[in-house]
Amino acid sequence: MKKAERRHSVLVLGNSRDKAFEQTLSDICFSATFLKSMEGVLHKLRHVQTTAILVDRDQKKADELELVLNVRDMDENIPIILIGSTTDELTELILASQPATFIIPKPIGDPSLGSALRGLMQNAVS
Repeated sequence: MKKAERRHSVLVLGNSRDKAFEQTLSDICFSATFLKSMEGVLHKLRHVQTTAILVDRDQKKADELELVLNVRDMDENIPIILIGSTTDELTELILASQPATFIIPKPIGDPSLGSALRGLMQNAVS
């Protein structure tokens, strides 16, 4: 009998309407809770056990640097994975220097996103 893979509970700042992204997360054993605001992510982080926080950088509803700094005030070890790219080089440098903060410059719909996330999570939580 095959042993079931452990599911990782993750908070996602972004939109759950992207069914391909939602399926990618499910395929790599992420149990995702989608939230539409930074405040929602911070509230959930206080009240639920989570393995990581994913941020769709195209969501444009929250300042990702502010989110990272707020999360770091609460938990400096939880992995934060920013998915997508930005044109703000200064913010990118600051984010890259934060502990347990990772940037995957692929768009949400990239077919190789699942393997990039899986590899990153294996390294981040081991």
